[in-house]
Amino acid sequence: RHYNLDEVEAELKAIEADQTKLINTRKRLKKAVLTYSEYLELFEAIGVKLRKTHDMQVVDETVRKFFLNFTIKDRGAGQKQRYEIAHNLKEPWAEFAKTDNFVHGRDDRT
Repeated sequence: RHYNLDEVEAELKAIEADQTKLINTRKRLKKAVLTYSEYLELFEAIGVKLRKTHDMQVVDETVRKFFLNFTIKDRGAGQKQRYEIAHNLKEPWAEFAKTDNFVHGRDDRT
């Protein structure tokens, strides 16, 4: 059996390109998932962090961890000006909010 080396070489380059893409995706995904300690740190400090900061990049990065989108639209003008706020939560927060599956302090045990 004979192999066309040009075809084999082209296939190898395609496989190597796919491998590079997959490696980059894996690196990006590892950064996207918080470790348990990072998760706890975020929840302990989130209110204080958002209240004290004036850096919109910090606010944006923090809010993106919880929300798929967050929109504020102004309606009216002057005394009648109001704001309409719409949002969609990311998972697992969306499911928690939908099912009211939160831990509110200690369990029912004494």
